[in-house]
Amino acid sequence: MSSTLALSALFLLAELIERSRSANDLPLDEEIDALPKAMESLHPRPGVNLDDEQKAVVGQVIPWTMAFLGLSFVACALLIIGMPPLSGFIGKLSLLSALVNPLGLGNAVSEPIRPAAWGLVALLILSGLASLIAFARLGTQRFWTPEERPSPLLRRYECVPIFLLLGLCIALTFKAEPLMRYTLATAKSLNNPERYVMAVMATRPVPSPEGKAAALEVQPWKRLLPAPWLSLALWVLWLVLNLSVSPGNLLLGALLGFLAPLMMAPLRPQPISLRRPGVIIRLFLLVGRDVIVSNLQVAWAVLMCGSRPPRSRFVKIPLDLRSPNGLAALSMITTVVPGTIWSELALDRSVLLLHVFDLEDEAPFIEHFKSAYERPLMEIFE
Repeated sequence: MSSTLALSALFLLAELIERSRSANDLPLDEEIDALPKAMESLHPRPGVNLDDEQKAVVGQVIPWTMAFLGLSFVACALLIIGMPPLSGFIGKLSLLSALVNPLGLGNAVSEPIRPAAWGLVALLILSGLASLIAFARLGTQRFWTPEERPSPLLRRYECVPIFLLLGLCIALTFKAEPLMRYTLATAKSLNNPERYVMAVMATRPVPSPEGKAAALEVQPWKRLLPAPWLSLALWVLWLVLNLSVSPGNLLLGALLGFLAPLMMAPLRPQPISLRRPGVIIRLFLLVGRDVIVSNLQVAWAVLMCGSRPPRSRFVKIPLDLRSPNGLAALSMITTVVPGTIWSELALDRSVLLLHVFDLEDEAPFIEHFKSAYERPLMEIFE
């Protein structure tokens, strides 16, 4: 990344450096927006000692534009060569350490370093030396030759991209640890793709629109009633909430049970198949008991917060449940039970990050969570 940014800045510098060789024969189109032209004649100030050629004995003033181009060129060279203290050196050092010790610094190497690794180390060092010689010769020819050459005119917006690219390289030097941590995690995931393979294999395939149409042709009644049990539950719930079995309520409840599942059918990625009704009843009773107990525990912790503050923390719970419907039910259970908040689920659905209001020991809590909620849901949905 550092070398890419440095090469981009060097590409922008090339045209500006080459402009000085043409002695500014082609003036800029926007002279108003150009930076002030440096002193090309370099007349010494009054009172300065002069030599035989009427030049200042103490030296000459370096024009601003040439100073900017020269310093930018030196910074690009250091980044591309990989010399300290910029980010290019950190990238080269990580490559060398990976070749010498693939297990990482601080880990013992059981096998000797292979000749191919030594060859790559020598190639890296020699390429850096060759780049150093090439950039030194180029910089000497362009910036330090005694030729009388006027400094180029630069527009303001021509300097801004170079400054930003070099600033990003310097920022990478100070923020190298997060970037190295990210690249190391990426390399580990590429080297050990088991978790990715498990996440892909655990996902149930979603049928194509053609497959869904074929299934509906086999079972035409599912086109009108995609979820008959849900329709029946909504109809009964409507009657219970209204406390009436009048013809109007019967008709409205039936209409609700018919239209709601029909409209929400596209939002369901896969059909729900419930098994083990005894486990469903037992899980329902267990969640009800935990809701009551957790309410009392949270209320007591709030009352005693002056003498004993609650020990809130985030807990990582490894998951074996992979069904999307089961995970949705698990998220609703953690939302209903007071004192726990579903914070984040890993992309491969292997780890759940849960925030607990008051927790003393993680191990018993994780065991209770998995045995009370996750395993019954696995029996129901998987």
